Amino acid sequence: MPLVKVAELSEVPPGKMKEIDLGAQAIVLCNNNGNICAIDGTCPHAGGPIASGALHGDVAVCPWHSWGFNIKTGISDFSPSISIAVFKVEVHGNEIFVEV
Repeated sequence: MPLVKVAELSEVPPGKMKEIDLGAQAIVLCNNNGNICAIDGTCPHAGGPIASGALHGDVAVCPWHSWGFNIKTGISDFSPSISIAVFKVEVHGNEIFVEV
């Protein structure tokens, strides 16, 4: 799978999330104290935009119904049987790349 440059580090400050539109796929970049992760941008519960929610450490919370997802594993805090996709991330200098 190819790595695609999606953003620069300055666009995703610590404690924040940023949605990246890759056509049919919305990906959310999450910055937990300098650790960049990338997850599916759509909540499987009701299709909520995860990037519009909040980042609490390793948990991205959907703004619609407060479902949380671990940004490293994709597993929901509501039920371990529910998860979202997690994407490989590489940071080179100030550039963020995601494997899609």
